[in-house]
Amino acid sequence: MAEWKSGDGGRYPVFITRYSLSPKTAIGIQTSHYLDAFTDWRHLHWLEFGSLVSKDRRSIRFGNFLVGKWPHYAKQLERFPPMRRFGRLVWADDVLIDPVSRGLVAELKNRASALYLAPVDDVDAGRMRHLAELFGRPFVLHLWDCMGVPLLESEHHRWLIQNAHRVFALSKPLIEESMTLRPDVSELLFVREQISIRAKLPEGGPLRVALIGFLPAYRPGLHLLHDALKQMRAAGTPIELHFVGSPRALRRLNEPITKEMAYTGHLRNHVDRDRALANCHVAFLPGPPEPPEENLRSRYSIPSRVLDYMAVGLPVVGAVHPRSATAQMCEEYGIAKYLLCGTAQQIVEAFTELRDAREWRTAHQASLLALEKIDCRGQLERLKAAMASAAASG
Repeated sequence: MAEWKSGDGGRYPVFITRYSLSPKTAIGIQTSHYLDAFTDWRHLHWLEFGSLVSKDRRSIRFGNFLVGKWPHYAKQLERFPPMRRFGRLVWADDVLIDPVSRGLVAELKNRASALYLAPVDDVDAGRMRHLAELFGRPFVLHLWDCMGVPLLESEHHRWLIQNAHRVFALSKPLIEESMTLRPDVSELLFVREQISIRAKLPEGGPLRVALIGFLPAYRPGLHLLHDALKQMRAAGTPIELHFVGSPRALRRLNEPITKEMAYTGHLRNHVDRDRALANCHVAFLPGPPEPPEENLRSRYSIPSRVLDYMAVGLPVVGAVHPRSATAQMCEEYGIAKYLLCGTAQQIVEAFTELRDAREWRTAHQASLLALEKIDCRGQLERLKAAMASAAASG
């Protein structure tokens, strides 16, 4: 576990998330965007993607090598008694037991102005509650997602909502459920860089469809896309699937559709990523297509990849349930026209319409306008104001 030495400056906010600042995860990318709004900060996390040593020494992992780097394997190894102690050197039942880590908290609490907590499941919420109690500082809660159990069935989430200085949430269902515990919950969305790279109209040749981000949770939507792909090829319509990411992610997916995809490999910066997306004509969101009563991602989640599609002006086709959190957000921002495909045939029809120049230009402009409406700079200013208010209250 890495350490840093405190500087001689004043107080700073402490951000706590599940994942590191690695650009290989949406959480890492989004946390980095939020941190860029502050002149100084510290960041705590327990899971690592990419290098085990953070590129920024202000970010530190509260977790051991095995659990931090390979959490899924570590969970399997816990079935074997000799491995249990090794896997819990830092945390035990979501309580921080490592003396070095607890000593670092004791050092930081005298310098922390306020905490920023962003749990995405009940385990995160339990650990963040514990850390909030150790720090004893005011905190801003930002609900990005809620996986595993519904929000209000989590004792730790309820405690965080009731005790936060300010509560933000990413989606309307998270806002509405949180408001049963307190009335002052408001929206704070994801942000991203402003760019001038733009997708171009499909003019002859194959229609290039972009996919990006985590796919294993969206298999039913990918099955619909695969069926649509086969229908279009059978009809003689040229179409290509382009995955903006590494081949390792596709191998882990282990679905027949991955054999139909070209891939860019891991791209180390947002400029290369945006160029790869802009080389396509449309983007695809694979859902989830299940109703929110059956799937918590459908109930609460808004994938940050939507903003990447907006940024380059890609029209978005999707297999998203019409009552999902994603559908609500995309309806509000004007990009839901092709998003609610419940069958492979509807996906085929959406792709076919978007080969028309007029339809494509309309959807292209709608995507660009959606990002303007989100107002990324305004989102950051709201977060900064909330963190300053929390700091002043303590």
